[in-house]
Amino acid sequence: PNRNAGILNMSNSSNQVFYIHSLLIISSFLGSNSSPVLTFPPIDKGCVGKCFLHNPGAYDVDGDSLSYELTNCLGDQGFVCAGYAYPATGGGTYNVNALTGTLTWCTPQMQGEYNLAMIIKEWRKTFDGDWVMVGYVLRDLQVTVGACNNNSPSIQVLTDTCVLAGSLLIKTIKATDPDNDVLTLSANGAPFGVVAPIATFAASPSLSPASGSFQWQTSCVHIRKTPYQVTVKVLDNDPSVPLVDFKTFNITVVAPPPLNLVAVPLGTSVKLNWQKPVCQLTTGNHILYYKVYRKENCVPWVHGYCELGVPAYIGFTYIGHTIDINDVQFIDNNNGIGLSQGTNYSYVVYALYTDG
Repeated sequence: PNRNAGILNMSNSSNQVFYIHSLLIISSFLGSNSSPVLTFPPIDKGCVGKCFLHNPGAYDVDGDSLSYELTNCLGDQGFVCAGYAYPATGGGTYNVNALTGTLTWCTPQMQGEYNLAMIIKEWRKTFDGDWVMVGYVLRDLQVTVGACNNNSPSIQVLTDTCVLAGSLLIKTIKATDPDNDVLTLSANGAPFGVVAPIATFAASPSLSPASGSFQWQTSCVHIRKTPYQVTVKVLDNDPSVPLVDFKTFNITVVAPPPLNLVAVPLGTSVKLNWQKPVCQLTTGNHILYYKVYRKENCVPWVHGYCELGVPAYIGFTYIGHTIDINDVQFIDNNNGIGLSQGTNYSYVVYALYTDG
């Protein structure tokens, strides 16, 4: 159970046990829950004087949001290891990106073996809009730092994207290396662990520059409010100490909209009719009902890329909702008061899913 001998950032490491723990909160109020899945191994290598990067490649099968923070390595009975300290940086930085999970150590100062740790927390948004922590996982990481002249490879900046459920998403990933080493690209994350069809990533080791192709044929079962995060890793083949780079991007799978909305004046009321969206699931994350919004002009509005719902700035007011997915009609009589004749009205109808 003990840690390796000679760990530099704790005392007498061979006599200290290795300790990790997880918390999982399951309740009828919050629904079913699973721990985050960590897809990249917790053993890495670094170079003296070169920035070290690590990412656990975590995703949550329930669609919970993940956050990351540094913590201490633990030993007997969960107490902090004797003599444990964050590693020396030489005046640089040691931190973890709270949103992407990439740990950065700039830069290692001495050759040897180090133990590092981070807490990965999962958060769930309640129907009332409050974020609740529903669990965490402690990752304990072993890093061997050596002497080398290698320079880290780099993945081109990746942008977040949206895709309409049922569409095929294709994204090309490119990486370069200042030493022109052979590069190996890989990818992990939520789209690789969903209900089929799952995402694929194709890349062969090649001299810099290298590229890989991410593809995901999305479907209605992938619709959810929180985005899917993908972590891409590139590894060079330097014979002394291979180095890596990580980049992440988010994919929001957008629900197809209700179709063919028609508004017909009926005296001081307006009768709205539409057709159900192409996604008509009845289990899992499915449509509860349709929400209806109105404004007093006919200035057209086209939502922006990745803009969902009915933003407040466009001037629409919520006026009610239907009963269920099959109820595709709504009579707007202004709560019985009646609408003003001679006034132009615009309407927006959107489908509300069980996850909000």
